[in-house]
Amino acid sequence: MTKTLSLIVSLAFLVAFNIIFFFATGSDHSAPVWTCYAFLHIACIATLVVPVVEAKGKTAYESKLTSLSIAYAYYAVEFVLMLAVLAYEMLIDKEFGNIVVLPLQVIVTVACVVILASNLLMNDTIAKKQAVHDAQNSFIKTISATLKYIESIAADQKLKDKINDVYTIAHTSPIKTSESVKIQEDEIVGLLSEIEGKVEAKDDAATLELLEKVVKLLNKRNFVLKTQY
Repeated sequence: MTKTLSLIVSLAFLVAFNIIFFFATGSDHSAPVWTCYAFLHIACIATLVVPVVEAKGKTAYESKLTSLSIAYAYYAVEFVLMLAVLAYEMLIDKEFGNIVVLPLQVIVTVACVVILASNLLMNDTIAKKQAVHDAQNSFIKTISATLKYIESIAADQKLKDKINDVYTIAHTSPIKTSESVKIQEDEIVGLLSEIEGKVEAKDDAATLELLEKVVKLLNKRNFVLKTQY
């Protein structure tokens, strides 16, 4: 929705500007005005392209200075330059050259590209780190949530207490994982599925036996990870 609104606003502004520009000032302008006119359209294109590029790497942890805000700042600067050069042409000198305007436009555009590229790269790096963090964190979050659910459907209080003990071990286990403990983690997930079925069947003895297996596997997993990190 935000990207669509951004697209509509950018295009509407550009159309309105072109209508006013040609109807109010005509098409007989100096080179600096047409230079600013061209760069203003480049800035508009930037506001349309950036949301598409940024969407690939956008995360909840992206920097507050979004790439889109940089593009709109560039757009605003170009609009102000356009008005200033147009006013100078109309009020002071109709024949002034491009010796100042063109280098200024190049400097502004290059600065914007550098800042924009840096921000996009930073957001992409943050996105990749967040993806790795989420992948590493998913196992503990998943089994902790599953154990809490199993505890909620258990009828016997002693069984609830035992499940809670296992939950505490799981919840305080190392979040960071590795391929060396993948087997243990897969076994734990499988056992929890079995435990859920046993609890629903009110088979407390089998449930306790499976919970002990989970504890052993968790302890083994945690020991391996602690020796690695």
